Amino acid sequence: MSQADDLRLAALVCSRLCHDLVGPAGAIANGLELMAAPALAGEALALTQTTSAQLNRRLAFYRRALGTGDKLTWDEAYEVSAGLLQDSRHVIDWRAAPAGVSAPAARLALNMLLCAMDATPMGARLSVSADGLPRVAAEGQVRHGAALAAAVANPDATVAETVPREAQPFLTARMARANGWHLVLESQDDEHLVLVLAN
Repeated sequence: MSQADDLRLAALVCSRLCHDLVGPAGAIANGLELMAAPALAGEALALTQTTSAQLNRRLAFYRRALGTGDKLTWDEAYEVSAGLLQDSRHVIDWRAAPAGVSAPAARLALNMLLCAMDATPMGARLSVSADGLPRVAAEGQVRHGAALAAAVANPDATVAETVPREAQPFLTARMARANGWHLVLESQDDEHLVLVLAN
C-alpha cells in the first residue's frame, strides 16, 4: 500500500461524500431562488426546510462515521443511522447491544452500514447488532458486492482503478485493521450479505 494509493483512497471518499451532500445542498439553493416568486414562496419554504433537515442528518452521520468518533456510543450510532435512512429505500433494525460497545467499534458499525447500503442500492432491510463487535446484515438485491468482497479479501489492494462508489469497503477494511480487527464477509449472495467485525 503506497502513499499514492492512500491519497487516492482519500480522494475517492471525498468524492463520494460530496456526491451524497450536493443533492440536498442544491435543492436548498433552488428553494431559496423560488422564494423570490410570491406565488411559490410557501412551496419553496417547505422544500428548503425538508432538504435542510436531510442535509443536517447526513452531515451528522458522516461526521461520526468519518470523523474521529472518539466518544461515539452505540445509541448515538443508532440515532445518526436512523436519521440518515429516514425516507430512504433502506429500512434499519438496530438492536440493543448486550455487551458494551467501544467508540471505535460503534464507528466501524456506521462504516459497515455504508458498505451494506452501497451493495444494495435498490434498498434493503438492514439489521445491525453487536455482542462486543458489530454485525451488519442486509436483505435485498445485492448489486454491487464485488468491491466489498475484494476489500475484505485484501484491504491493501490497490484502488487505482476504483471509482468513488466502490471506495467505502476499502476504507472500512483499513479502519478495522488500524483498530486491531478485521472485516469478515460472513456470507453473500444475490439477496443477502452479512458483514462482521472480528478479532
